[in-house]
Amino acid sequence: MKQVTLEDTPRVLMVLSYFHPFRAGAENQALLLSEQLCRTGAEVSVLTRSFKHLPDFETIGSVPVYRHIKTVNARTLFGLRYFWSCFFYMAAQRRHYDILHCHILEGFHSAAAVIAGRMFNKKVVIKIANTGTLSDFFQVKRLLCGEYILRLVKKADVLVATSRQSAREALAEGCADAQIALIPNGVDTVRFRPSDAQAQARNRIVCAGRLAGHKGLDILLDAVGRLKREGMRLRVDIAGQGPERENLLKKAAACDLAGDVTLHGEVGSVEAFFDPDAVFVQPSRAEGMSNVMLEAMAAGLPVIATRTGAAPDVIQDGVNGMLVDAGSVEQLCAAVKKIISDESLARRLGAGARRTIVENYSINSVAEKYLELYRGLTVSRSINSCS
Repeated sequence: MKQVTLEDTPRVLMVLSYFHPFRAGAENQALLLSEQLCRTGAEVSVLTRSFKHLPDFETIGSVPVYRHIKTVNARTLFGLRYFWSCFFYMAAQRRHYDILHCHILEGFHSAAAVIAGRMFNKKVVIKIANTGTLSDFFQVKRLLCGEYILRLVKKADVLVATSRQSAREALAEGCADAQIALIPNGVDTVRFRPSDAQAQARNRIVCAGRLAGHKGLDILLDAVGRLKREGMRLRVDIAGQGPERENLLKKAAACDLAGDVTLHGEVGSVEAFFDPDAVFVQPSRAEGMSNVMLEAMAAGLPVIATRTGAAPDVIQDGVNGMLVDAGSVEQLCAAVKKIISDESLARRLGAGARRTIVENYSINSVAEKYLELYRGLTVSRSINSCS
């Protein structure tokens, strides 16, 4: 009998629909975590969707990426082909991994992972990425055979909740408390760090993310428009693409902010966005664990966020940021006004934000939590296989 030790190297197959060069929260977090796990000695590879303009295989950083999940345009056939191509790859490569780690509780690849895990004695970890009105559970239920798929994915060995809200939602869906691991997203605290420059005139608000209705950017524009009417003029810089771009431009004009609001589209280096004169605002109506909020905090910016998703877990109101109710123009106005008019408060919140991220949310510490989780699963698997 082989003696299992915690030094055994976890072999992990990460699974998600999109991966680098696609750049969104889940994709960025999966790459950051995979690279850090590789640096700590884990064997990590990625399974993701194939695209005509991208190679079927490449190594990104130190991470092997296999684009072998096939799809078709027809809606019903899309799910079937996605599921089977995912499952067949997992079956063919079963000797090369011990753990299947699905990013986002999406139905098709998560269902394939649970079935493959049962058939081939592999452990399955599924991360719950979204909460509230856009929760992963809600999205799965909308799929063809969604209720059946949900019953499957709830049989994963571990469901990773990035916030207490996502953990509560998992429990409400009937998941077992012992099945849920609370592990946040992580931040590269070397890349995202405070600028050496000092704030001169704090008159700039920055946001970054998908231009979608649930991000609440219209609420931000209403708040900034009200502040302008009260005599406080601010610049608003928003990075990101999305379906609400034209509506936001119209909204800015309607609020007399056409010359004050800039939609930058995708930016190559979001950290350059975080200059010391800025206040970061996350006005979301619904959110998971916002990577860009964590990055802004790591950069030492004062942050205002709504009480959605993981923000209440990360931010202690008045200590390392400010919290407002989602949809409240009045509360957002008051928070912005308070920070803009009190530079000592802004600096104290920024310093507290940086300290919080370094102590609790660095990618190094998050990767260690995953390693501990993986090793516990592989020890359990080895013991069970020998019993």
